[in-house]
Amino acid sequence: MMNCTYSKRVKSINKTSGYNYYVVHAPWPATDRDLCSYYCIKQDSATKVVTMTLKCAKDYMPEEKDKVRIPKLTGFWQLTPLAKGLTKVVYQVHCDIGGIIPAVLVNAYITDSPYYNLLNIKKLVESPLYPKTVIKYLKEL
Repeated sequence: MMNCTYSKRVKSINKTSGYNYYVVHAPWPATDRDLCSYYCIKQDSATKVVTMTLKCAKDYMPEEKDKVRIPKLTGFWQLTPLAKGLTKVVYQVHCDIGGIIPAVLVNAYITDSPYYNLLNIKKLVESPLYPKTVIKYLKEL
């Protein structure tokens, strides 16, 4: 996640759901944000589409004194298998970041964040952690 300075799994309920905690750096003059979220991963047995839903769990953990708790978040990641080993990725999040932040910072973040989040996932998938992964781009097809 863009500007994420800390993250950890707080609780695994089972292999496909649990709670995560994140701290996101906010540039001056804003205060860093933190978020506790619930995630659930499901796969459609017919289409093989994988969907991970996200929901804010703001009261799951005590608030940190030096951070602003993100009060609202809903979203999902959806991975759809395509022909030739490709995967379509849809990432959608709606978030109220809480507190008072200048509009210029919010507007920059909401346009940059999805791009950099997806770019970082691309870098991770291309890293040595996933040596057998084949990356193809739609523009190459």
